[in-house]
Amino acid sequence: MYFVYIVKCFDNSLYTGITTDLIRREKQHNGEIPGGAKYTLSRKPVKIIYFEKFENRSLATKREIEIKKLSKKEKLKLISTKMNNLLYEKLKNYDLKDAISFEEQDPQFKALNQFWNQLEKLSGEKEKKVYFYLSLILGNSLVCYQLSGKGEDYWEEFSTYFSDKFDEKNISSQEIINLLSEFLKICKKNKRFVDTKIGRLVKFEPFLEKFSGSEKKYFENMIDLRDSLANTMKQAKDSKTIVFAVKMFSYGARNIFGLKYFPKELFIPIDSRLTTIYEKYKTKENDDIKDFYKDLSEKLEIPMLHLDGIIWTSYSDLVN
Repeated sequence: MYFVYIVKCFDNSLYTGITTDLIRREKQHNGEIPGGAKYTLSRKPVKIIYFEKFENRSLATKREIEIKKLSKKEKLKLISTKMNNLLYEKLKNYDLKDAISFEEQDPQFKALNQFWNQLEKLSGEKEKKVYFYLSLILGNSLVCYQLSGKGEDYWEEFSTYFSDKFDEKNISSQEIINLLSEFLKICKKNKRFVDTKIGRLVKFEPFLEKFSGSEKKYFENMIDLRDSLANTMKQAKDSKTIVFAVKMFSYGARNIFGLKYFPKELFIPIDSRLTTIYEKYKTKENDDIKDFYKDLSEKLEIPMLHLDGIIWTSYSDLVN
């Protein structure tokens, strides 16, 4: 078996060659073992980013000549087409039901489910419990960054702490902010930039003043929720914390009102995992990450925010 391959060099130039062993050849090009080409040895580290298989050297040589005649732009298009199709092929058997199943196995979803179950056991009006529960989730989402531990552990800590704090006589917007601020001061998994985060909570309070009684309306119109939060916090609609707040609000509201799918317009919150996938499979040399995930969402017919759960579950397979 022969392989025609393309290597991407440290200076972003491309090198095309033939080999019978891709792993050995990449090591040679990186100078780890003898036999690398002079061109790549002066531009290492390099990585094989594309290859085609052939039964004999004659066919491989013919294809190598064809590829070498291509411009860099044409080579990149050849590479991107394969990588884009490869990502789709790896994910095409998943559907929306799979996404929901993965979400409901998310430790953060489970923590919020446990929180609501405990809250329901307490005395008090359900409407007030709903406001208390979803207000806390939204506020906590807006300060859920630069954590001191894992996100799932932080949401477990949050849910456990507030599960017995409900008092229907003390659930004003100011009281919600005070409760969250006190939690930030003592929690173990979110110790960084506490004063800044408390400032964000204060900024969030005006939204809570109009939130009471509108919880289900916002669940049924998550775009309105996103826009209202973005306006209140003076942030872009697609910023990570805003979209994450909508996602966590939906997780909580799902425990009360039932399943509601995310609108396709809601963008996926970009983190290090999604950036790694993007860098590996991006369809053009300078493809925008938002367009990348929007295109993938449309191909799979899965809203972007639900796609997040599928990628989270399949991450190890996708990066290897």
